[in-house]
Amino acid sequence: MAKPNSRATLVSYCKRALGHPVIEINVDDDQVDDRIDEALQFYQEYHADAIEKVYLKHLVQPADQINGYISIPDLVTNVVRVFPLRDTVNSSISMFDAKYQMHLNDMFSLGYMGNLMEYEMTQQWLSLLDMIIDNTDKHIDFNRHRNNLRIDMDWSEETTSVEAQSVVIKMASNKFTWDTDSAPEKSLSKGIVYTFDVSDATNNTHILSFSKTIDGSHTTGGVEYTTGVVRSGTPGQANAKVTFTIAEDAPDTLYYYCGIHGNMGNKLNLAINSTYLVLECYRIVDPATYTDVYNDYFLKRYCTALIKQQWGQNLIKFEGMQMPGGVTFNGRQIYDDATADLEKLTEEARLNWEEPIDFMTG
Repeated sequence: MAKPNSRATLVSYCKRALGHPVIEINVDDDQVDDRIDEALQFYQEYHADAIEKVYLKHLVQPADQINGYISIPDLVTNVVRVFPLRDTVNSSISMFDAKYQMHLNDMFSLGYMGNLMEYEMTQQWLSLLDMIIDNTDKHIDFNRHRNNLRIDMDWSEETTSVEAQSVVIKMASNKFTWDTDSAPEKSLSKGIVYTFDVSDATNNTHILSFSKTIDGSHTTGGVEYTTGVVRSGTPGQANAKVTFTIAEDAPDTLYYYCGIHGNMGNKLNLAINSTYLVLECYRIVDPATYTDVYNDYFLKRYCTALIKQQWGQNLIKFEGMQMPGGVTFNGRQIYDDATADLEKLTEEARLNWEEPIDFMTG
């Protein structure tokens, strides 16, 4: 049996389940696509295997501080909490924290069912106390259709961010200058976009480049670092620039240099200078990435039932019409059978596969 691993193979599977190619399935391709979309939407809403619990990080941007919210990826369905923003952790106090002591004292007895129930109840009680007493927890408001997460806090006081920056690059005494500073060692922020204006005539025949190695390609083994680097125009001419979007996982040290001539640059120290937010949330398992989703047993049956119902609905208008050879259309029966199948599958999903309601979800 072929295992569906894409929309196309899932459609083929469903049509074969309905009798194709022995029987012609009277459903338009656009109608099939609509039914597959509906099936995926239902599956992602009610089936536990369709979502995963993940922790996402977000580097605060100036626009976030102004808006008071952050944008959330489309596949996220629920945001449970934003982890408390604490600048320091006092380890001497943490050792006497109730949670720490409870874990320490009960760890040896987790194999016994009686103690396991008490352990879980204690965890839930401590979580409730955290929600009520711990003022560092942030109240959140998330709506998946807006894809915005609003966080109730003083953004200007509790978060920091770095603006995108523009730097004018020129050449003087065979050195790159940054806003008149000759070949300075500079500190830059990861996650930020830097635009280097290289339009000044002194940049003619000089190419601003970056490397993990001092003086880049002019050093044995040195190569140019190109991640996030975009060039436009010709150095020394109007509107020429180099845009460098520094990745959050970029090396802590890079070097800028001239791609044509040696000994013209210096060191760049890279660091995270903006606040990170860590989100606990639930995210849809994307079928485009994890193609095994298309082979899910429940999803295949639900898609087949939806396409069957559409087939019956298309034939209802010809109900009772007799074809040559005495064959009579019976679209109503196909429609009713499919509707009954869908009711059973819906009940199965809600009873067996749906996750319990999480009242702590934002």
